[in-house]
Amino acid sequence: MMTDSQSNSPYRSVNKQSKAFSLIELAIILGIVGLVVGGIWIGASAVIEKRRINETIQAIGVISDGVGRLYTNSAIEGAANGTSIVSVLIDAKIPPADWVVGSQIVDPWGNAVVIRSTGADVSSPLPRIYIELQNLTVSRCMQILPKLPSKNLLGVWVPSPSSVFYTTFPLDPNGPICSTTQSRFSINYSVDKN
Repeated sequence: MMTDSQSNSPYRSVNKQSKAFSLIELAIILGIVGLVVGGIWIGASAVIEKRRINETIQAIGVISDGVGRLYTNSAIEGAANGTSIVSVLIDAKIPPADWVVGSQIVDPWGNAVVIRSTGADVSSPLPRIYIELQNLTVSRCMQILPKLPSKNLLGVWVPSPSSVFYTTFPLDPNGPICSTTQSRFSINYSVDKN
């Protein structure tokens, strides 16, 4: 039998095992959980970025084809050189629904997409449209350019610093378009009215 002096002793029996985690064990578990979550996060980010790239490529094709179908509309036909046709495209529901924010067309990264119409001239007997993507990283540029829909593609214009129009196809993602510090470019399509 235990006496009062033994039960209040600061020294307990060493035979009893602790049922709690030690600080070291807890730190190891949290470290492993952090590595697993980090791996999932990186993998998910890569999948999301690839989906956005593919969505951008597909939307460029849809928009350029849609302009051709709408070209008989006097709002596009009468558009002055360089005039934005974004509102006409939005009204006709040409851009993907998730690309339309209010009265703007935005890409999957939230950047405004500028779409302008130009009339026919000596260099192109058909009217043209420019689809301008802005604030693209070099990596995104390198993934989008080689996969642009080629139907009616006339070239890619990089507005600055040297205002160069590239017409050699297929476009070289390792060439000067994507290696420039410029993060915007315009894709030039002729309008097929058929």
